[in-house]
Amino acid sequence: MREALRVGKGVDLRPLCDQLRREGVPYRVYEAGGDQCLAVADEAMANRVRALWAAAPPLAPAAFRGAGRTTLWPVGLGPALIAQFQRTPVTLVLGGLCLLLYPFLGNTAETVGPVLSALLIVPVVPHGNLIAFPSLSATLEAGHLWRLWTPALVHFSALHLVFNGLWLWEFGRRIEGQEGGGRLLEGFLLLAPASALAQYAVGDHPLFGGLSGVVYGLLGYLVVVQRLRPQRAYRLPPALPVLLIGLLALMATGVTEPFGLAVANGAHLGGLVAGGCWGLVRALWPGGGAWRGAA
Repeated sequence: MREALRVGKGVDLRPLCDQLRREGVPYRVYEAGGDQCLAVADEAMANRVRALWAAAPPLAPAAFRGAGRTTLWPVGLGPALIAQFQRTPVTLVLGGLCLLLYPFLGNTAETVGPVLSALLIVPVVPHGNLIAFPSLSATLEAGHLWRLWTPALVHFSALHLVFNGLWLWEFGRRIEGQEGGGRLLEGFLLLAPASALAQYAVGDHPLFGGLSGVVYGLLGYLVVVQRLRPQRAYRLPPALPVLLIGLLALMATGVTEPFGLAVANGAHLGGLVAGGCWGLVRALWPGGGAWRGAA
């Protein structure tokens, strides 16, 4: 590892370490020659550490001793959330929208209320144990263009919402931290309709939704861009794509159906392919995808 900072033993490095953890920067603090040393993986991360340290002038070591110790950044949940929102606003807004909509959608996919019907790819009207719905072409001709995007915001269970929310955070913050919120918003605008149309094409009914198609699209984007532009420090664990693509292949066999668990395999595969194509364009397009720097 590369030494990024060396300070006296009396200096409190905890606020700096907290900030590095929030940004996902791996680090190590150790003692050498009577000083505290903070080391990171490479020079780009070391420059980030030095920039953070320079932005908050170090106080005298005596200021960190005793009960009334002063810190470089405000502590508490509020400032931490504000700082995180400034770094990943699109990721948090997308997750927040799904969370806000969830209580109004009903407990199961079979509970079709007015809010759920308004968000599905086509409007659905229940008739006893059956449902009626128009074709997608008729729906789009009627001006319901928002329905290409809103199925991604629909979740049918708390577990469904939590699972997709965690993967949105895992992938979305990496893209947004490197390339800004505009790139992640671009991805949602491309991937949500791609995954919804793929599922509609192969599925038997329009009762589907969730961010998983978008999540697989973000995964496809990260894998392709990281492969073609390795200078982008997404730091995606190598085993993660293998795990998720293997899970996609397993679910495509129908292994979950005996347990009553319906999986939108068309949305997953459509999102993954669309995300890979999006990543290919952004990696090869001249000037495509300005790099913000190490997250």
